[in-house]
Amino acid sequence: MKDGKVEKLFDIEYMGIADCEELVASYNNQSETEFKYSNIFYVPEDTKESVYPPGYTNEFRTTPGNRWKTDHIWALAYAGFDDKKNIVKAGAPKDSVIYKNAIEFRERWKDIKPDLMVSGYFTALEALIIYYHHRFESDVFTGKTKFAISTTYLRHPDETPAARAKQNLMAFSSDEQRKLINSQPLKSHFANAR
Repeated sequence: MKDGKVEKLFDIEYMGIADCEELVASYNNQSETEFKYSNIFYVPEDTKESVYPPGYTNEFRTTPGNRWKTDHIWALAYAGFDDKKNIVKAGAPKDSVIYKNAIEFRERWKDIKPDLMVSGYFTALEALIIYYHHRFESDVFTGKTKFAISTTYLRHPDETPAARAKQNLMAFSSDEQRKLINSQPLKSHFANAR
């Protein structure tokens, strides 16, 4: 505290789907905080190209079983390639929703350059993929970001984030699972999951 004012030591920026931005804005309005927000899996130029366009949350409530899509996992996986050409070479067609969302994610991450990423327990697979990208130095993923996974309640010791990530992998076909975890570093993370 300096001269009766609280000194700001760091910035907090939330990353999430477009529908969650309003929640963060309401916290800012109620508590006079200044949390920033970045939409991910959202292509503003063409919302049809977004994995989770605005209004998706209400849509999934009326369409059971469609809440979680695998496309955002693919977008995160492809976001780790150093340039657009390599994303296509790895298997994401240039005109695909996955390709466009991978590019958008790379741009958001590069703009934010977080020192610390805190992920929720239920997004352990996403955090693991982003963590994996940081093992290799690139213009977007620097290896300097620290990672933490939080949970809102105590869990059984076997309910680890790695086990949760494995559970989320079950949404993919066997071939897709192999493609996602075929690299040696990711393979070792999943091998250590209980």
